[in-house]
Amino acid sequence: MASNAYRRRHGAWPQRVRFAPGHFAAYASGLTTGQLELLCTAFEITVSTSETSPRLTVSGKEGSLTYDDGVEEPDWDAAPFDAWLLSEAERVTCLTFDEKRHTGDASRTEPIKTYFTEYFRNWGVQLPAASVASRTAGHIFERGWHIGYLWGHKGDDEYLEVLAQHRMTNDRHFRVFASGRVEDLPTADGFCLHQPDATTAERSQAERESVERNRRVYADLRERGLLPPAGKNLGAHDINEYLRSGGSTETGSTG
Repeated sequence: MASNAYRRRHGAWPQRVRFAPGHFAAYASGLTTGQLELLCTAFEITVSTSETSPRLTVSGKEGSLTYDDGVEEPDWDAAPFDAWLLSEAERVTCLTFDEKRHTGDASRTEPIKTYFTEYFRNWGVQLPAASVASRTAGHIFERGWHIGYLWGHKGDDEYLEVLAQHRMTNDRHFRVFASGRVEDLPTADGFCLHQPDATTAERSQAERESVERNRRVYADLRERGLLPPAGKNLGAHDINEYLRSGGSTETGSTG
């Protein structure tokens, strides 16, 4: 990333970012409101047609660096940038007591982060540090996973709600709380079970009920931001959603 390259070259983080309009539109569309606010807290952001590169230029007291000039393989490690972004946002933002309840106490999130890291340990997937700090929702697309997540509270117990999807296993939907407890939540049915002696009418009724339930589950997950917009998930998950919601494998037919 350009900010990492700037720091490697100049020994300090940049203070300003100037985006080409087209690149900013694409970049910002992948951010939540909270993530965008966090970025604008740490940087002076400009979107301008005067940006000569197709992406962006970062700058500070030490000079400037264009995205396409000087970014090397080590600069793609997001961890240093995420850690700095968090510390800079905390430095320049005056938090109220209520905001600190949501964003300031890092110790509250340790059980949540530990559970998440252990759950996805075999794939090396971790929560973005900036999302943890700002308690912003988001989506992770890594190693075949789609992981949608959001933060919330139940009483005084903070939680992270997670929808985890991988083509090699069933969907998992759960809340992991700062207290350490885990609460399983509904997911779409992967298949419809019948009694061995069920009649054709009973089988059809069970299948209709399963499809209707799946549609409600998917709609709720999407409305709450745990599912990406229709057609924007990984291909295997979009196909599964289509079939579990009554779509047919026959050409020109829907459920």
